Amino acid sequence: MMLKIILVISFLFSDSLNQNKIDLIINHYSKINFLESDFELVTYQSKKEKFRNNGVIQVEKSNFKILIDDVVYAHYDNKFYTISPANKELTILNIENNKRITDESILFKINPLSFLKKFRENNNIVFEETNNRYIIRYILEQEKYNLFFEKNFDLANIEIIYKNSEIMNKIFFSKTRNVNTERNIKIDLNDYKDYYVNELWKLLINIYYHPI
Repeated sequence: MMLKIILVISFLFSDSLNQNKIDLIINHYSKINFLESDFELVTYQSKKEKFRNNGVIQVEKSNFKILIDDVVYAHYDNKFYTISPANKELTILNIENNKRITDESILFKINPLSFLKKFRENNNIVFEETNNRYIIRYILEQEKYNLFFEKNFDLANIEIIYKNSEIMNKIFFSKTRNVNTERNIKIDLNDYKDYYVNELWKLLINIYYHPI
């Protein structure tokens, strides 16, 4: 009987410590006003590499700007922008209340700060600690996520495994810069006066598992 009590107390204590570590990670990222990081996005199909893209992401709270292969993808004020300097073309997609693109697009999953809300809302988070990493695992309706953090809370990489699919994404982050001064990544259309502007009001693009 005493052994059972000790095991229960030990389990509860361990669970409390794990939750404290998760809270520390949440608090760390909640204090960041502006984050910039290099990343590599690798898409696998049937365990074979299909796509590999390198880019840079800038994040300001829920807004972000991503540069991949000389194309800029940006989310600001419920609009999603695709900017192609080579073609002098700017596409604006109104995504207000459009959970399809915000929940499914891989570009939104690259944003490290997007996971804070999921941590708070998800009761099925599994926390693990190794000698040099914190690992957070959780499952949503259609995806399984594995997030690997350095001991200083920098996000090292994300694994996204899609249910009922042979697709998997791995996102590797490097040279992460946290800037706690005010920044603004707003897209100013005055900077693109010589661009062809195409404004869409419904989802016409497919940028889910990979951006191209």
